[in-house]
Amino acid sequence: MQTEKNLYDYSNLELKEKLQNDFEERYHKLNYTPENWEIMNSILEQFNEEILQTNFPYALYNETSRKLGAVESIKKDVSPAVKIFDNILKGLSKVGRGIAIVYKSIKFVFSIFAITFASVIITEFLHLIAGTFIYAILPSFVTPMMFKSILAGLLFIIFKSYILLDLDDNIEVDDKIELIKFIITIPFYALVFLIFLKLDQYPRLENIIPAFYPHMWMSNFTNEYVFSPMFALTINCLIPIAIYLIIKRKTNK
Repeated sequence: MQTEKNLYDYSNLELKEKLQNDFEERYHKLNYTPENWEIMNSILEQFNEEILQTNFPYALYNETSRKLGAVESIKKDVSPAVKIFDNILKGLSKVGRGIAIVYKSIKFVFSIFAITFASVIITEFLHLIAGTFIYAILPSFVTPMMFKSILAGLLFIIFKSYILLDLDDNIEVDDKIELIKFIITIPFYALVFLIFLKLDQYPRLENIIPAFYPHMWMSNFTNEYVFSPMFALTINCLIPIAIYLIIKRKTNK
């Protein structure tokens, strides 16, 4: 039979989550003066900053628990209505944490979509501001679609590279797992372009091409809107990964 895990065997992150849960269950704002409640939160905040860096997480956990228990509370009779309201708030807080955990575990699925959307919005904004001046200095064969798709593709690569490089600053995530999860999503997003197989039958599909500008730069040269954007999407995703691995390799030397 599996024995219950001892606190001493908890990881830094597990102890952080446990103290957060204990704090929300044991301590309530109504039982402390504003000054003491602020002290309580500052103790918890300091713990959250130190727990992921210390080599003695169990000792820090015990010390923080002792500090929290040493803060003077006030005896105050709470009405049943206030207790009910407090329980409702705690229930909503737990639901919120649950939603946050679920989102955190599946957010990688939306990475390509979110960066594509952001790249398109910023591209349209830049084109609106500077489009007139840019075409005056660009060769005549450069069309608005060519300019927008290339610019959006570059923005996509820059944004994704920044997100990947930011992984090194987050000790709560495994960069290898994040890379694998991101790579897995690439084929699924590439399949979206199969919709353009019906472009001849449904010319209105051209209206949604701007939504895929970051991955349409190759189509400007091939005049093909299914396999070209699939290939462009793959390149747009692999370049940030290559940039991340090269920079990480150099910084780890």
